[in-house]
Amino acid sequence: MNLQRRFSGVSDDKLFRQLAYLPDASQRRTVVEVIQDQEKLEFIALKDPDPSVREVAVKKLKNLEKVASIALNDTHWTVRYVAAWKLKDPKILMKIATDDQHPNVRIAALNGIKNIESLCEISLTDDDANVRAQAVKQINDDDILYEIICKSMDRKVREICTSIIKSQKFLKRVAVDDRDNWVRYTAVDKIEDDDFLMEIAKTDMDENVRFCAAKRINDPEKLIELASETRHLDVLRCIVSRLKKLEHLLVLRLIGNEELQLILQERLKDDNIEDFEETA
Repeated sequence: MNLQRRFSGVSDDKLFRQLAYLPDASQRRTVVEVIQDQEKLEFIALKDPDPSVREVAVKKLKNLEKVASIALNDTHWTVRYVAAWKLKDPKILMKIATDDQHPNVRIAALNGIKNIESLCEISLTDDDANVRAQAVKQINDDDILYEIICKSMDRKVREICTSIIKSQKFLKRVAVDDRDNWVRYTAVDKIEDDDFLMEIAKTDMDENVRFCAAKRINDPEKLIELASETRHLDVLRCIVSRLKKLEHLLVLRLIGNEELQLILQERLKDDNIEDFEETA
């Protein structure tokens, strides 16, 4: 028989007494799911020896002062984690986010923190990469995010900041200045200035960043101009694949670049344009 159905309708007093005779934690969890009396739930949340049972009790507690005490003092991180998710007090959440020993509990506390300065500080100082990442995910101020990029040594943090930033000015700075290829790639993939993208496609040291820049250029004339100025095979392949009109592809035939001509011949062959010389 399903235990929860069996205990349905039984008084909280009887259920509470029954807990003492249930050595199996899974059975006690089922009983706690049915209990509604807040004082009894508080007792269980503080005293049950099994953290999974305490978790169930904490989820049902309404007294947030008791929940806060548990979030700060329980010996098991999963109980503190459940408690932290229920809290709203920014001071208590900040204490947990900075002092708790387990990163998952600090992350749970972060989800209730709205103060940008506090989030910025945690994103730069916490010793766990996932906590730092969660902190920046909750910031939507471009100036603060760019400040973090300039200060952070954590590639993932800088990449997340870049993925959130909307300012083209800041994105361009990141695309030029950041030391990590994938952070620059993330910035380039959001830039809308064809002239700027052309320069990145010609000069960046990483082939993925160059390819991304070429991929973002929309003006066919700019792509043709870029093809005449770059020797990077990755960029040339991107240009040839981006140009859709035959008239644009034929212009490339005039560029004296042997590697480009080989790439172009393959493209035209794939498009079933066999008599290339005659067409040109």
